[in-house]
Formats: sequence, C-alpha cells, structure tokens
Amino acid sequence: MAEICNTSNYKDEIADVGNELIELRLLLKPIKEKALESYGKNILNFSTESF
Repeated sequence: MAEICNTSNYKDEIADVGNELIELRLLLKPIKEKALESYGKNILNFSTESF
C-alpha cells in the first residue's frame, strides 16, 4: 500500500489507499499491544531460526 502511495500518478488512488493504510496502522497498534500482553515479546518474532 505504501508503494502505491509512493508511485501512483492518480491522486484519487493515492488518497484512497493512503486512507486505508492509515486505518490499518491505527488498528495494528492496539492489536500489537494486546498480543504482547497475552503472549510475550516472542509473538512478534517471525524468524525461522530456532531459539
């Protein structure tokens, strides 16, 4: 979505996608906080390396 905002030549597309991106980022914050509280910091570790 950020790539579309950075490369598109269509103002309406940039506005629509940009607004959706903002909404997603606002939604991510509380979900991330709740996940960290419930499951600990490793919930955000997406590495395939074993611990």
